[in-house]
Amino acid sequence: MSDEIDRNINPQITSVFVGTRDLREVPIYPLSLADELKFSDIITKELTNYFKSTSGLGEEESNMAMAAAILKMIKANIPRLLELVTDPNGRIKLSELTNSQAVEMALLIYDVNFDSLSKNVKSLSEKIKKVFQPERLTQLSVNDIPGIDSSISADLDIEKEELPEDS
Repeated sequence: MSDEIDRNINPQITSVFVGTRDLREVPIYPLSLADELKFSDIITKELTNYFKSTSGLGEEESNMAMAAAILKMIKANIPRLLELVTDPNGRIKLSELTNSQAVEMALLIYDVNFDSLSKNVKSLSEKIKKVFQPERLTQLSVNDIPGIDSSISADLDIEKEELPEDS
């Protein structure tokens, strides 16, 4: 009943089933903005280090280095992430998670915290662009531009030079 009340208050609260032998349902809460920013910084730093360390490597070595970097990042940060997205009383231990459950949780955490954020930021940037775009020139303002109206007419007579007649 408490989970249902929590979901009514915050619809971003999701749940996953965890366990290697006995499954239990665990609510997953969204990250705060401060925590999202911290994890974004961690990911950015790790990816930057990865790209610096793999420049000049072949594709196969680069793929292995990326897998190692991702594993290192997960090992270093998953306990902290689990603390942030679960209840203190219902903490998930790494020993009760399977690989597929961990991936499912990672996808949920990404979808709730980062995927919707990227879509909303894109929408916001489009709105900001519309507000700050220079207005297009209207027909009225085009007519007021000096130098466009000309008093010279093509209908004016042009003096003709008299040519000697062939007599």
